[in-house]
Amino acid sequence: MAKARALMLGRTGHVVMPIPSGCDSCAEVAKVVQIDLAAIGINVQIRKVDNLPDALKGGARFDLLDTETGILYPDSVSFLEQMLGDIPSSWIPAGVRAKIQHVATLSGDPRQAAAAALADRLATEELPVAAYGTPQTSQIVGPRVTSDARSSHRSDSASISRLCALNSRPPDETGGTRWRSADQA
Repeated sequence: MAKARALMLGRTGHVVMPIPSGCDSCAEVAKVVQIDLAAIGINVQIRKVDNLPDALKGGARFDLLDTETGILYPDSVSFLEQMLGDIPSSWIPAGVRAKIQHVATLSGDPRQAAAAALADRLATEELPVAAYGTPQTSQIVGPRVTSDARSSHRSDSASISRLCALNSRPPDETGGTRWRSADQA
C-alpha cells in the first residue's frame, strides 16, 4: 500500500464506477475497490445503473469499469481484439486498433511474442487496463474418453493419459510427430 501511495505523489482524485443494479457480487467487488482506492486517496463513487451496456454505449460518464473479457481459445491477439470491444470506445486512444490489427497479420511464435509485448505496452503506456483473475477453459469430454483416474477398461474408450504419452514421442525421421491412437499401441 505504501508503494501505491507514493505513486500518487500526494494527489487525490474522484472516480465514478458503474455497476449493474441488483448485482450483489458486483456491489461487493465495487465496495472492495472503493475501500482499497480510498486508502491511497482516490474516492470511488459507485453508481448503480439499470442497463450497464446501454449506459456505456449512451456515453454516460464513468472513470472505472469492472468488466470481463474472454475468448474460448488461447490466442493473445484475438484476446486483445475482443478486449477492445469490451472497453468504452471513447477510452481507446487513436492508433491502438491499428497496432492490434498489425500484430494480427503475424503468425506462430512471432505473433504471440508481438501480442504479449503489445499487451504490456498498452497496459503501461496507452490503455489503462488491469488484468486480474484467471478463468479456466473447460473441456467437456464424452464417455468414450477416459482418464487413468476413471480407470475405464471398456474396449470402446480411449485414455487421455495414454494418448498423451503415445503422442509425446520424439519426431520421426521426416521431422513430424508420430501420432497414434490407443488402439495402435
